[in-house]
Order: sequence, then structure tokens, then C-alpha cells
Amino acid sequence: MMMGSYPCCNKPLFIPMPEKTPAYDLEECGCGEKIWHVFSKIEPMSYLEKDFLEKYDVDFENKIVNKKVKVKQ
Repeated sequence: MMMGSYPCCNKPLFIPMPEKTPAYDLEECGCGEKIWHVFSKIEPMSYLEKDFLEKYDVDFENKIVNKKVKVKQ
């Protein structure tokens, strides 16, 4: 179970954890914000969409999410 609060409006958050992790889910909160959930047994998180897209690349067509690689210069 993923428990906490939504990052947009602080409403309580209770979401069942999928068997296979990591997993990702996009939902629209009751307040209208798009929220991405990162299901992980180590560090589950919920992000506003703009914050999630700064850290992850999303291929909606192929349903693939990858963490962005930081390039050291």
C-alpha cells in the first residue's frame, strides 16, 4: 500500500501497490492536477506531472517509462 498525501493539495493518498515494481501510473487528482505515481518497494513517490517529466522520459505509444540519465560534463 502506498500511503501519504497528494503533492498538489495534500489530500490523503492510499493506493494499492502492484505486485511487480517499479511501476508507474498517471492520474488526475480531484483538484485537477495530473499526478504521476512511482510504485517502488524501496522509495514510492508521487509527483506533479511537471516534476515527474523532469526526471523521467515517457513513451506513451509503447508504454515505456525510463529515468533520465544525468550526463556529467
